[in-house]
Amino acid sequence: MTWWRSKPHQGATGGRLTWSLTSTDGRSRFTVRLRETIPGSEHPHLSAFALSSPYEGELPAGWAVSRTYRADRDEHLDQVEVLGSFLIPPIRNLVVGATVETDVPVPVNGVQAVLFGSLTNRIWFETGQDHLWLTNHERTPRMDDWITQMGTDPLVHRCRLVVADGTLGLEPLATARLSDLRPDGAEEEGPT
Repeated sequence: MTWWRSKPHQGATGGRLTWSLTSTDGRSRFTVRLRETIPGSEHPHLSAFALSSPYEGELPAGWAVSRTYRADRDEHLDQVEVLGSFLIPPIRNLVVGATVETDVPVPVNGVQAVLFGSLTNRIWFETGQDHLWLTNHERTPRMDDWITQMGTDPLVHRCRLVVADGTLGLEPLATARLSDLRPDGAEEEGPT
């Protein structure tokens, strides 16, 4: 399974989207600014924070947690499912020229990476030093895409997000039909 990066100094968005994470009383503040339109990424948004450990506190209103994140891998029916600890804020599209601040209920060192998405087929992880495309389709989704997938049993490439010293990677775990995978990565986590 191959994952890809853009030119190292340009990042996933070529500097069109900038963000920072700063400490605030044991929590953190995420600040993001969309400087200009990102070609091929209509309505970009913050999708999730990848945490170093599962979130166990009280969730702010509208927030959620998940152990998995799934996306279409390519223009075929294949999918990718990433295992990790994800803290999901309410989704807000980013607007060119606007700065958005979000208070995150974990300390800065608890956030390993940030997951961005768009209404088109581009989804990527970022750290302060690295980025990794999860999906980077060139084709704009069509209305019949969802209908085409109904009743299918797609191939799912399950992997685990790995962050080491700010460098992102995906560790392959299993590839199987959706109907053959246990939910939420249960077989990779071991007995509970």
